[in-house]
Amino acid sequence: MLQTPDDAEAAFEDAEDALQNAMLEGRGEIREHGVEEPMPEPLKRSGSDGVSTTGIRREATDRCERACQALASMRRSAERLCELTGEADERCASVRQRLENAADLVRRSCSSCG
Repeated sequence: MLQTPDDAEAAFEDAEDALQNAMLEGRGEIREHGVEEPMPEPLKRSGSDGVSTTGIRREATDRCERACQALASMRRSAERLCELTGEADERCASVRQRLENAADLVRRSCSSCG
């Protein structure tokens, strides 16, 4: 369990990074420690029409699952931080706003998280 506000804030930021990486995946770049790197080549074409959509759908589903997991981690970390600091604390307000922004991003890009 996260014992200090600093621990909770660090866990929130780790989850936020994981969500951003998941959302950027498939767009040709990934953010890791502030560095953007090219993603591997897309799936090879196959089938009668020359395009394999099964692999693309699976990749999008995996990306959204990771984003939903990261969002849930952000939510837990934010709750713990606010529990430790109190709702009036600036850090609590900041993570609540960032959580809301992240939830909007995931909602627009993926089906709803369970």
